[in-house]
Amino acid sequence: MMRNLLFNSSKSILLMITFFTRIPIKLQSEFDDNDYKLGIILLPIIGIVIGIGLLILKIFTFISSTYVLGLILTLFYLWISGGLHLDGLGDTLDGLFSGRDRESQLEIMKDSRLGTFGALGLIFVIGAYIILLGEGTLATVFLMPIVGKSSTMLSAYMSDYARDEEGLGFKFITLSDKTVRNSAFAFSFIIGIITNYMILIPMVLTFIIAGITTKWIQKKIGGSTGDTLGFINEFSQVMFLLLTNVIL
Repeated sequence: MMRNLLFNSSKSILLMITFFTRIPIKLQSEFDDNDYKLGIILLPIIGIVIGIGLLILKIFTFISSTYVLGLILTLFYLWISGGLHLDGLGDTLDGLFSGRDRESQLEIMKDSRLGTFGALGLIFVIGAYIILLGEGTLATVFLMPIVGKSSTMLSAYMSDYARDEEGLGFKFITLSDKTVRNSAFAFSFIIGIITNYMILIPMVLTFIIAGITTKWIQKKIGGSTGDTLGFINEFSQVMFLLLTNVIL
């Protein structure tokens, strides 16, 4: 029983690593919805993997300039994540701020071309990472991707799938239930308490903002997509960095 649980957990974690990072892993097993569901429940572990990478880089990069350090950390984050969520952020901003109807917004999100709002959003987010990652504490830098992944899980749990056809976010949204929500909170709060219990304040505020933003998106396009989940991930990470910088 325990052996099967460990095998299935490791299998699902490896599946999520191939989805959300550039870490080269060859998958030889077949996956079903149970594997995807378990992978979603364990998604904060992917945040932990990314957070450890950022933490090691921040500790052992002996550079006095916080901006240069922030640039290095940002480049590492972009590399290991493959820019997946940033692509969703740009598409989401182009769609939501287009001033069009629901169907047109969804079509704009599918367009691979980058528009004005998407470009401005990417500039803001990358600039925020460069400044705030360089200045952030070790706990903040480590927790950032964990909070991002947990916010994405919360958003998926709160959402219906917005498109008629299946896309990248379909399984993520339709398989997310209370177990996914509880896992997001449990991982984040436990790790937050271990690292610095005061960091729970900006963490909780970030989750609240992510929830409100998800409801706003749902009102605009009738649900969420893979793009909007990517937007929530990046937006939540920036909000967490900003809030920890202001509050702590």
